[in-house]
Amino acid sequence: MGKDGFAEEAAQGSVAAGSISRARRGRLKGGRHFSAPFDQGRTWGNRFLLIKALPNAAEEVCLGFAVGKKLGKAVERNKLRRRLRDWSRQIAIKPGWNLIVVAREEAMQAEFNQLGTALEGLLRQAGLLAEA
Repeated sequence: MGKDGFAEEAAQGSVAAGSISRARRGRLKGGRHFSAPFDQGRTWGNRFLLIKALPNAAEEVCLGFAVGKKLGKAVERNKLRRRLRDWSRQIAIKPGWNLIVVAREEAMQAEFNQLGTALEGLLRQAGLLAEA
């Protein structure tokens, strides 16, 4: 398994394709999955969010969300993570990318629509929005 082994793993799934939802297969979960986009990926940011993007071999988008402990207690961090995940489902993103969305401190006070606008703006800036 090479440096992009996590892309192959995400594309193949660790279990049978029918037994796990598409949303769960397309997730990056910490550790080795986060290291390649952080080290080698391109970065775009605004006052609420930072995006790290790295192309992958899979024909799907693999997303990971990073909300640091200094931003608040677990309940607040998980709420922000759920909001970002919801927005990522509503926005059409080009397939073939590993994306890590990093929340900044101001994101904790942002309204739901502000987060969506910020995420969509960064994806547009990065050229990662799929044509509708």
